[in-house]
Amino acid sequence: MRLKCQKNVFAGLVAAVFLSASVANAACEVSILGLTCGEATTYEVQISQIELCTGSSGTDCENAAVIGSGTQTFDIADAAVGAQIGSYGTLENLVSGTTYTHIKMTLSTSFNIQGTVAVIGLGDCNTPAGDTGTTTNVLDDVADGGALGTSSLAVPAVGALGGGNPTAAFYAGFGLLHNGATMTIVIALDNPVAITTTMPIVDIAFRTEEGLAAEDDGGDCTFFPQPPEVSITVK
Repeated sequence: MRLKCQKNVFAGLVAAVFLSASVANAACEVSILGLTCGEATTYEVQISQIELCTGSSGTDCENAAVIGSGTQTFDIADAAVGAQIGSYGTLENLVSGTTYTHIKMTLSTSFNIQGTVAVIGLGDCNTPAGDTGTTTNVLDDVADGGALGTSSLAVPAVGALGGGNPTAAFYAGFGLLHNGATMTIVIALDNPVAITTTMPIVDIAFRTEEGLAAEDDGGDCTFFPQPPEVSITVK
């Protein structure tokens, strides 16, 4: 689903973090043998805190300014998400005359996702209703062609996929620190934000056409969450 909304700078900054909200770049991660992607028609993300930083050397956040706090869930496949994100936080903690270069988000490692992936040689892999994948066990052994529902998919914990993978260093390369039930992500803003009395207008576009991945696991479906694509234009 593609959506467009015009919000203040806060909405744009929040949207920026979804560029790195998973272990892969924003697009279908096809480097895993047999992985296929499909559209996520529901993609719920639970956020608990958002901060702006004047710098970062990886997963840290220098001179952090909290611009959003309190647990809230956003469905980024919903056309109304822009307005919801824009009302989540406040800019009152930002310091005039300061330039912020990074954004840090604390969010759940679990996502509620609904969608279908057409896997070659297997058929349609539909996310089942109520099933759960955890940070230590991916959602697998799901028969193809089953009824479509919303499942909970999780970002794997360090070492959960066997052979020590994924590693903490691998996640750190994306500014991601996995803390079990939650994770933090720190990314550099494409354009540093200098705080003045005039706030820019931001156009945000989300795409979740490749927000779900699946593979053939011995005749059954195994699911993985994928990051959505985000485009941001500052005016």
